[in-house]
Amino acid sequence: MLPQFKSIDAKQWTNLCSAAGWTETGAALLSWCSGAQASDVWEGFSHASSELSADPVFLRAARLVQSDFLPAGNTLSAVVSNAQGNYYALCAALVARRGSIILDYPASEVAEMPEPFRNFLVHPMVAMTPPIHLDV
Repeated sequence: MLPQFKSIDAKQWTNLCSAAGWTETGAALLSWCSGAQASDVWEGFSHASSELSADPVFLRAARLVQSDFLPAGNTLSAVVSNAQGNYYALCAALVARRGSIILDYPASEVAEMPEPFRNFLVHPMVAMTPPIHLDV
């Protein structure tokens, strides 16, 4: 069903979501629309939720984002770099690529990362390799 969104113009989908009210699912589906831009997808996520949270709605939406729109990388440092400071993109990549991103930061650096991001790193739907055990 998701590839059928290619027949929908991204601008039209953006207008619909703006008028109806952005949701994380709407932002994720934008990634499948014709002419969509990654920056618009992540802007949609930020309109849908002012606070990044590993709630069930975000977790489901993150798995719907077309893989071409997710920051690339096999290590956490590469994904962090490719996300260019966008925590929505970063966290969506962690969820969508569950268990395949290798943790290459020492625990001391992870402990210094923003709490909402650390909550994603330890979330069961992310399953970092190796697993992270922090008091968050």
